[in-house]
Amino acid sequence: MNFLVPLGFLFAAVLPVIVLMYLLRLKRQKVQISSILLWRKSIQDLQANAPFQKLRNNLLLWLQLLIALLLVFALARPMMNLAGVKGQSYIALVDTSASMKAEEAKATRMDLAKDSLKTLIKNMARGDEMMIVAFDREARVLQTFTNDQTRLLNAANGIEARDATSEIHDALLLARTAAEARAVPVTIPSGKKAGAEQPKVAANVQVVILSDGAISDLDRTPENVPPVKYVPIGSAGENAGIVSLDLRETFERNSDRQVFATVENFGPGAVRSILQCNLDGQLIDAKEIALAPKASTSVIFSHLKDRSGKMELRLANTDQLPTDNTAFGVLSPRQKIKILMVTSNNPFLEKLLVSNPNYSVSKVRPGEFKTAQDFDVVVFDNVAPKQLPPGRYLLINALPPLEGFAMEGEPLASPAIIDWNRVHPLTRYVNFESINISRALHVKAPSWVQTLAEGPISPLVFAMERDQRQIVGIGFDLYQSDWPLRVSFPIFINNTMNWLARSGSTGCGFAYLSGASIPFAAGPKPLSLTIRTPSNAERKLSVPQDGTAYFSQTDEVGMYAVDDGKSKHSFSVNLNSREESNLAPRESLLLRDREVKGTPQVLKENREIWWMFALAALGVLLIEWVIYCRRAWV
Repeated sequence: MNFLVPLGFLFAAVLPVIVLMYLLRLKRQKVQISSILLWRKSIQDLQANAPFQKLRNNLLLWLQLLIALLLVFALARPMMNLAGVKGQSYIALVDTSASMKAEEAKATRMDLAKDSLKTLIKNMARGDEMMIVAFDREARVLQTFTNDQTRLLNAANGIEARDATSEIHDALLLARTAAEARAVPVTIPSGKKAGAEQPKVAANVQVVILSDGAISDLDRTPENVPPVKYVPIGSAGENAGIVSLDLRETFERNSDRQVFATVENFGPGAVRSILQCNLDGQLIDAKEIALAPKASTSVIFSHLKDRSGKMELRLANTDQLPTDNTAFGVLSPRQKIKILMVTSNNPFLEKLLVSNPNYSVSKVRPGEFKTAQDFDVVVFDNVAPKQLPPGRYLLINALPPLEGFAMEGEPLASPAIIDWNRVHPLTRYVNFESINISRALHVKAPSWVQTLAEGPISPLVFAMERDQRQIVGIGFDLYQSDWPLRVSFPIFINNTMNWLARSGSTGCGFAYLSGASIPFAAGPKPLSLTIRTPSNAERKLSVPQDGTAYFSQTDEVGMYAVDDGKSKHSFSVNLNSREESNLAPRESLLLRDREVKGTPQVLKENREIWWMFALAALGVLLIEWVIYCRRAWV
């Protein structure tokens, strides 16, 4: 048996006070009476009140001492250890992603996770300790290892869910590191040298994951983590939400802007609802949707060519997760993208760019290029610039003059595209199959470059963002391929121009995903930005002169207001995550090196029994009262 509040035994000082009360005599008024026949039973009390006389054996005294002793034990909060091992180190990983905001019968999943965590804290035996880590797209240590239950409970009460996706890799890596730090050296067996390196064994560490299992990176969890216990949170899984939102330009001559939204039903029942499209608070369109169980549908809102303002899409249904029932976007006034072509002659590319009414195209020969300052995008066709100042560039059959890029050996003959990145914005609706290339550069690129189209031994199409430069590279001459004759070519060029132009803007994209880092660029003078979040919290961001700063505190869905002192604009953040919208709890977690079955609840390994002592004290008090009444009236 252990005691959570050993200082409660200080109240045992009341025991000698009770005894002292029986030693002291009360002062009474003397009154003459005719007979003491009726007062014999009171004589015993009068004798007991004689000061400092020998203490008589009094049943009431013993009962009162027993009551006081039982109450003292109750105040010390005795606890019985029903299972487990003393000296346990717990690492609690608490999921704080958007799905934990889902509403269950009486509380949110976050509330249920906090209750389970508090139960685990109260179960700690003497010698146990705990560390609390919250995780969503990043891991945050809320409380380092401690055995102070008050501090642990305060940390648990402060946990809040955020509008973010759930990734557990960093949290498990942190847990493994913390466990290794608590490893203890093994005693050197006799016969070995004293200076030999002592092996270490892991301390008695257990990782407890409190989550609904909607974790996107289980396939890349670190190996050799300590023993893991998984406590699944939540039970119901009925939800339908907006899982994607995008603004696209049509390819017709009189091009239009269209908003594409995808709505998916993750529940077991059919859903009928209306998707409303509001611009600056006014309803401009609405679409009726009907979804079968586990089905999705795409919704298109057109005729937005000349419109601008704050857009809100709202799904008119009530379910467990309100966060994914809305999506936001900012329609900026249409402006032509200024493009500079540095080329000797490329009729395919030039005709494609000039025919698009959204582009303003200028052309110079390679020896005439001076600056990219007045253009949104610069295209280098079959020519490599000697220097590449900050800006946005498309390089065709050329490499950027940056550290880490180099040509290796002879050009590649007839390289095939063996795979491509299907999720990058540049490759949206682009199919690289059956493209024939007669010759391509053998490119050596830094490891941080994103490969968009992969060849046998080097990238054929790549993209990079670094040091205020956004670059898209095509590693072959367009005339050495049949790509310009295929439908995917104009789609890729249009994606490239829009992506490069948006990357150069200062937080002016149509919509961003939760957790995104949003760029803000400054000119000759530095900027001091004030950014207000959807909950009206104020954030400050300083942008250096001729530099770029990134705002990454985007863990809240909604509209953000930006004020630089001279102008104001907005940007939007959305959840748009299938993993978070799918609320079906996972019964197990499939980590890289093991499968962890879920334990429905945190078992009570340590049970407080103070209430038993308090109940016993109440029972003895009733007995003492009955005996006192019998002596007084019988």
